[in-house]
Amino acid sequence: MIRNVFADGSRTSAGLRTAALAAGRLLLAAIRTAPVTPRLFAAMGQRMLQADAMTNRATHAPAIRAAFAAHWIALAAKARGSQ
Repeated sequence: MIRNVFADGSRTSAGLRTAALAAGRLLLAAIRTAPVTPRLFAAMGQRMLQADAMTNRATHAPAIRAAFAAHWIALAAKARGSQ
């Protein structure tokens, strides 16, 4: 995800830092709320989409989806709780 956000934004060290911080915040929000199930990683992705929708107006949703798709993890078409 960091690579995707970085590629879409400012390709500077500050842009890389911003991308890493955004990814970290979304990951932490997901970890705190994802249920522990056999589909844990898919649940984490869904929660990252929800956190992004609530905090960033889904700015990073395409990058999140691409990052999980690169590992063959499909996320639901629309995260619950997003508009």
